[in-house]
Amino acid sequence: MDQFYVKQGEYGKGKAGDALVLEAVKRYLAANGKEARVSREGPAAFCPDPAADPAAMEVVRPAEGKPALTIPGLFFSVSHSGDVWMCLFSDRECGLDFQVHDDRDTNAVAARMFRAGELTYLSEADADRSGRFFDLWAMREAYGKYTGRGMFGVPDLAPDGIPLETVRADAEAADGNRAALHFHRIDRDMIRERIPDISLTQRFSCFALTAYCEPPEIVAI
Repeated sequence: MDQFYVKQGEYGKGKAGDALVLEAVKRYLAANGKEARVSREGPAAFCPDPAADPAAMEVVRPAEGKPALTIPGLFFSVSHSGDVWMCLFSDRECGLDFQVHDDRDTNAVAARMFRAGELTYLSEADADRSGRFFDLWAMREAYGKYTGRGMFGVPDLAPDGIPLETVRADAEAADGNRAALHFHRIDRDMIRERIPDISLTQRFSCFALTAYCEPPEIVAI
């Protein structure tokens, strides 16, 4: 299952934001059980255990790769932009990116960072080219966070000139197949439906990449 925590206001970045991650973890554990374990038969499975101690959790930041929790089988991805902080939790690997639209030189960034199909998608925009840029940027960031290798390892996410809704994991599962991953657009209406008092006045692009077909549940923190 996926849950998506949102905070508007002050937050720390990087290691300074770990306390907020752990606060969100405690809420996730309270709602879904208090221990994660790895199934011998296959993927990680999240299982309740009332004896688990949330106070013992930590965020581990390796020299290479993505941050992790000291709870096997529980994965997370953090993103923030403007005054909004978000964290996605799942019992599978996941990636999240939230981008407030700004006035950066999108042409220069796209030329340096985007692939051929993505550039085609941008070039065919009759209007709102900036919106297309930030959507692709957030999708690429979410993919890079999923793999832990960053933006430069991301394939073309619009190979036919249309952004993908589903991609394949770049690592094979135990059965020899590559798992399907789903891009979920998180928009203003989805967040306000669950958190009515959040403002979200700035335009943004937000995408979660998860193994689940359904979008994550949204929770305030």
